[in-house]
Amino acid sequence: MTIPGTTHAGLDTTVGCYSSVGCYSTHQLKLLSTGEGGFLATDDTELAARARAYRSHWLTPPPGSAPLSQLAHNFRLAEPLAALGRAELSRLDEQIHWRTEQTRTLTKLLGDVEQLVPLIPRRQRWNHYAPLFRLELDRPRAFAEHLAGAGVPNSTGTFGVIPLDARPMFARSTPRCTTAAALLDSILAVALARTDDHGRIKQYAAIIEQEAHRWVNT
Repeated sequence: MTIPGTTHAGLDTTVGCYSSVGCYSTHQLKLLSTGEGGFLATDDTELAARARAYRSHWLTPPPGSAPLSQLAHNFRLAEPLAALGRAELSRLDEQIHWRTEQTRTLTKLLGDVEQLVPLIPRRQRWNHYAPLFRLELDRPRAFAEHLAGAGVPNSTGTFGVIPLDARPMFARSTPRCTTAAALLDSILAVALARTDDHGRIKQYAAIIEQEAHRWVNT
């Protein structure tokens, strides 16, 4: 899929065009938000037809299939939310610019905190809107959880992100995800929202810096 007008800072930020299907989340923290939900993009007509059937109880089956002949679900995004998402497309460049500014601001404010090392890929394009740090602290995951309690939302502390093999439903069939576990247990991924202004970001930075120093000294 190509989304018009998604070139930022001289880089083509078009995504979802290198595979059979691209999957997108439109959670409230995402660049393109409908509050919840998501969508997929594909140029495979057969795959698209099956996806449409699967999202709606197989009531509108693809060619060669009968209605309700396969198990499917009610995964339709409510039409008002879908309309909101389409309207949000016109502001996508604006949102990319703002989210980039948010991340740049937070990274700069935390530049003197030795215990936080910004993780910026060297060989890949950074998405520019996900502030990510390696925590050089004892018990880093516990620190992320502590920050969540102090009012700084983050992936592991707030949302409890864990490797797939740590989820009970997959524990028996999934190989140990040791690399993912080590990574998740050592990073701080601050969950910024579009409504976080400079004042809020400065508040987050102050809390993180203060608590990092306290963590070292306890």
